[in-house]
Amino acid sequence: MIFLALFGFFLAAALASTIWHALPVSIAAGPEASLAEYDFIAYKGEKPCFTLEFFPSTIDINKSTKIFAYSSGKPLSADNWKFIEGKNLKKICFESDALAEGDNLVEIFAFYNNLYYHLEKKAVERVETGKPEIALSGIENSVVSFDIKNPPEGKFVPAEIFVNGKLDHRVFLDGKEKEFKEKISLGPGKNTVKIAFDGAEQAAEAEAPQPFTMPFVFGILLLAFSVFVFCCFVFPEYGLYKRLALGLAFTAAALMLLVFALGLLGILNVFSLNACFAALLIAIAAWRRKAFSLKIEREFKIEKIELLGLAIFVLISIAFHIFTFQHMTYWNGFYERMGSMITEQNAIPTSDPLSYFGRGYTFVPGYFYLNAGISWLSGLDGTMLFALIMSFSNLLFFLACLYLGKSLELSKKQSVLFALLIVTESFLLTAIVLSPRHALSFALFILAAALLFDKKSPLLAGFVLGLMAFLQAPLLIFFPLFAFFASKKFDLKKTAITFAVAGLMFGLLFLPNLLRYGMPYQVESEDWGYLIKAPLSSMLQDFAPLIGFFVLFYLPDIWKKNVKLSPYQKKLGLGIILGFIIQTFITYRYNIVTSLSLGILLALLFPAEKMKDIHFERLVMIALLAAFAVALSMVSTFSVQGIATQPMDYLKYNTPSSARILSDPLFGHSIAYFAGRAVLSDLHVEYADAEKLGDTYRFLEEKDYSVLEKYSIDFTVNQADYINRQATSGQLLKDPVEFRELDKVYANGFLFIHRNRGQ
Repeated sequence: MIFLALFGFFLAAALASTIWHALPVSIAAGPEASLAEYDFIAYKGEKPCFTLEFFPSTIDINKSTKIFAYSSGKPLSADNWKFIEGKNLKKICFESDALAEGDNLVEIFAFYNNLYYHLEKKAVERVETGKPEIALSGIENSVVSFDIKNPPEGKFVPAEIFVNGKLDHRVFLDGKEKEFKEKISLGPGKNTVKIAFDGAEQAAEAEAPQPFTMPFVFGILLLAFSVFVFCCFVFPEYGLYKRLALGLAFTAAALMLLVFALGLLGILNVFSLNACFAALLIAIAAWRRKAFSLKIEREFKIEKIELLGLAIFVLISIAFHIFTFQHMTYWNGFYERMGSMITEQNAIPTSDPLSYFGRGYTFVPGYFYLNAGISWLSGLDGTMLFALIMSFSNLLFFLACLYLGKSLELSKKQSVLFALLIVTESFLLTAIVLSPRHALSFALFILAAALLFDKKSPLLAGFVLGLMAFLQAPLLIFFPLFAFFASKKFDLKKTAITFAVAGLMFGLLFLPNLLRYGMPYQVESEDWGYLIKAPLSSMLQDFAPLIGFFVLFYLPDIWKKNVKLSPYQKKLGLGIILGFIIQTFITYRYNIVTSLSLGILLALLFPAEKMKDIHFERLVMIALLAAFAVALSMVSTFSVQGIATQPMDYLKYNTPSSARILSDPLFGHSIAYFAGRAVLSDLHVEYADAEKLGDTYRFLEEKDYSVLEKYSIDFTVNQADYINRQATSGQLLKDPVEFRELDKVYANGFLFIHRNRGQ
């Protein structure tokens, strides 16, 4: 039953992801406009032109607009245009009489957006260059090489690259002959690649290998079987929740450690990973065959509130994202991209070419190893892989919470109440909804604490805690404080052993990074790193559902002085107060510990006798569901909305694959994930180049154009009226952030994209 239930849950989660985002409550997309092509030189006797591209997904069919063009306050053109399905390009030409000799800034207004570009007026006639010619020299390793000769002078005109009849992306010529080497996306087998430019075409065929992938049903069977082996062969003597939690944790450990070891040996690939994983499970089952047991403790009985808790976690894992626009955030795309790099390269990468224009593979890599391991195991990638790992992590989180409650002698109802209360806190809820890496690390943190409080082997607790540190190292520092305040009887010796084992394990796993990149550090740690602070308003929003639950169910008894705190409860209270102080003055990242401590205290204070009243129990369930509804509505906005993915699509399809982009660092991970383009800086501040991050903000805040020349920037990306200077706050500006020395080629009201004509 355990094996079948796990298999069914994992399979349902993976399959359900195929209808994720089918019924989005909110898309938050705005009207888009871009310059599809334009003249940047106005020759004598010619009308200069520009072509606007509008995007059908964001403009109502048959909607009309006026398109105005100005230069130095003088009107150049005024056109009425109606958007008709299938016709999203509008070419406008105008007389050059209103232009001054030399450089002119042409400004265009349409659909609530404005674009502009620099147009040089010359008193000479155009020199004809002949018909454009394309020389396609070859396709190798998914890179197509071609030359374009005789492009029209003084025009930005796109050359389009098609793969099997579908646009891969465009590159723009500026009137000069140029050789291109463009990375393209080939499908398995034979592909037809075509280059089209200004009426000329050239095509060639290219073969791409069919990568081997495991049948995903078989992979999910093996994943469920692994949990079953650890649960029933390795830990058969424990209670059901503890066995399942340890089974999930050790399955994650096996995959991470195998990827780590095989990577060090240089034999990492889909075959070696699956063979070693299957052999490991068989060996464990054979070694522990005499200990095998399917027995469940006699006193085990599922309470209604346990079913509610399980249902909430299952529904979040399977169905929540049906109603969201996107499951990617400004951060988690980085984690998923790092994992996919392992499967693409069949090795542990040593560099990331898209971050900071090339940097080391320096982030704590535990989640990347797990991501790659489950991908190879299941044959899944993209959304289905994300859903599978999320369901795995969330199940472990829920079980770890129940086990922690039991280790602290909470009743079953109190344990479930604890689990449900803590995930109404927005940071934890964001983890189980949008970040499998965080959900898994928090689950292992809770499981390690439960093992320690249960007075079992501190070595086992240390192993689990070390595994957690390999996912999110800073949490390791918080563990001793949590152990002191949350334990009913603090055992200094066992806590020290647990911490030492975890530190040693993390040190060994992180040693390759230490040897390659040196001691870890963060740049701007108080703005984007682990020393960020948060204003009181952010804390109140973070804990709003918990505060509401407290006011509804606890404040009346406190007001009537019906609540008496035990010494243990007072210690928890002190820990919570200390937590808020740490969050305010040292690091807001401590909120995970504050949330756990507050959840334990609220569960302990909840009157056990009232939970026996079926009507009161239903009221609690309704209140929890309402809290979840409020929290989920807030958390759903944390994902990357349509208004932010639209510009990523523009970059993906309208810039060279080698484009160098200066972006507000908040959007750096999204550009790398969605568009596959390199950025000057992003929010991966560990081992980061402080100069590049500082220069990014210098350009955004001071408009220092020398930064563009320094780094050979091709495009810039910025938010319309906001500079995201810190994780918890930014700089709201009175006027839009415009860079008028550049050409503004894209706008959607939220993000602007400028082309640097100097490149």
